[in-house]
This record gives sequence, structure tokens and C-alpha cells, in this order.
Amino acid sequence: MKAQKKGKTKKRKSDDETTASVLIKCHYARLGLPKIWDKKRVERMCSFLRMTYAELGTLIGVDNLDLKINKTKPLPMSACILLSVIEGQFMQNWVPDPIKNIFDFTEK
Repeated sequence: MKAQKKGKTKKRKSDDETTASVLIKCHYARLGLPKIWDKKRVERMCSFLRMTYAELGTLIGVDNLDLKINKTKPLPMSACILLSVIEGQFMQNWVPDPIKNIFDFTEK
């Protein structure tokens, strides 16, 4: 067993996970949020809300959204969740594929 430095505790990622947090992660993985929020869907939202990339990015706390959405790396999960909430609030009656069950973790 390795001795740890005094005053420092080694924290593993799984130390904070609970059954509920794992279920939530699984729910978002099933929804495929990072794949859903691609450039085309973000453009649709910007157009519908009459916002620029910069304005929408500021609204969800993502700097340079236009640059980040063009890269191959997906948006952060927190940004995808916020975009889904905004879509559900303002666009659900106008778009064919809104994410309706963003907070339904029970999967009935």
C-alpha cells in the first residue's frame, strides 16, 4: 500500500456516484444528447429563437458556440441539457422531434 501525502486524500471519480446519479447518466446516454445536439439542430434553434450563435452560447454558458459546434467533439452534457430544456419550453409545439422526457428518469 502506497503512503499518501499528509493532508491530501485521493478522490476517485466514483466516490461521489450514487445509484440515482448512475441512472441519470444512463438516461442521458439513452437519449444520446451529445449526438442529438449537432450543428443542424443548434442552427434550427438559433433560427427559431432569432438568436445568433454568440447569443445562444451566452444563454447556455458556452463561449464560442459557433466554433465548438463545428468541431468533431460533442458539446458538453450540461450544454446539451440546457438546449433541450430551452427547446422543450419554446419549440415543442413547432418542431417534429422535441426531447420531451429530459427529466423523466424512471423510463416507464
